[in-house]
Amino acid sequence: MSRRRARDRTIAALYGAATGRAEWNESLAVLSDYLNVCGITLDTYDFEQSAGTVLATNLPPDPAIFEYNEEFGRANPLIERSRRYLQGNYVFPASRFVRPEAFARTDLYNEVYRRLGIKHVAGMALDSGHDFTTHLTVIKPSDETDFDERELARMRSIHRHVREAYAGFRHLQRMRGELARLTSLWDAVDHAVVVVGSGLQVRFANRAAEAMARRTGIHAGSSRDLHLWSSSPSLVGAATSVLARENDVRHLSGLTLGEFSGLEASIFRLDESEVAIVISDPVRMRGLSVEALTARFSLTPAEAGIVTQVVGGATLRSLAEDKGVSYETVRSQLKNAMTKNGWRRQTQMVAEVFSRLLPFGDLDRRRG
Repeated sequence: MSRRRARDRTIAALYGAATGRAEWNESLAVLSDYLNVCGITLDTYDFEQSAGTVLATNLPPDPAIFEYNEEFGRANPLIERSRRYLQGNYVFPASRFVRPEAFARTDLYNEVYRRLGIKHVAGMALDSGHDFTTHLTVIKPSDETDFDERELARMRSIHRHVREAYAGFRHLQRMRGELARLTSLWDAVDHAVVVVGSGLQVRFANRAAEAMARRTGIHAGSSRDLHLWSSSPSLVGAATSVLARENDVRHLSGLTLGEFSGLEASIFRLDESEVAIVISDPVRMRGLSVEALTARFSLTPAEAGIVTQVVGGATLRSLAEDKGVSYETVRSQLKNAMTKNGWRRQTQMVAEVFSRLLPFGDLDRRRG
């Protein structure tokens, strides 16, 4: 295989890991072949705790590593002494900071490296903060020489792609985690949440949407085949107008779906090509989670309780009567909640509560 083809194959493998289409250990095996080394590990290291964690490696697991951690702790002299370079996003040989003869006297070498038949190490920094680093440890066997400038140059030539692949992977992990958390939130209340694109194709639907579709007899296959639009002309028209930004409409609420008795809908524009449709059944609907509102909008439990009930359609006077307090007390709590979040009108508050808790709406705003 030519060097160019090998490089292209390596870059493709790295971005496969970045996008979740491949495992990191598979990508590290391809990178190891390209760099002509015996192994690579993807590590994190906490300088405050002097402890590291191997996230992925193409090396087979060996009991020597576990024995070393149990008996000697996890302080790594190679990483500790190269901290400045790891946090400066460099590629470098470990021998620049720890002389081979000094390293040969360490527990790390005698209890792990020598038993594994490895000796020479280079670092490729990927991400760092005040007290941590994430990096690749590139390893050569004991019977070879230390990394020379030619080998380091080859590592530097692909360093940017490795860093971008890891950054993409971390972004993907954060998105997946946030999406899972937000989806579970919406599954916890009986709001059907559907995100549709410019062709009204479904891009997301939570379990409540699937359940509501089954109850109303409009379910057709998977959650990506909810034919709500063809069955509800009013919803089709409203979603289309928000997507098209007719009269600069970005939010429609309180839509009564005459085709489906008792259902109401709100529509929020997320970006240039997506809208979120929130459908509720006032009879079945449980309130939004007070805990979720408290966490997401920095509200006190009392303020969050007022907001969730106002979002659900309650008036301030009815809330005051139910709670046995004055109207001004309830009004003051709502005003405090709105001031904290920059909401000037109740309609703005309702729109933001829904849209900031929607999976793709929240993530799109964070990217922006």
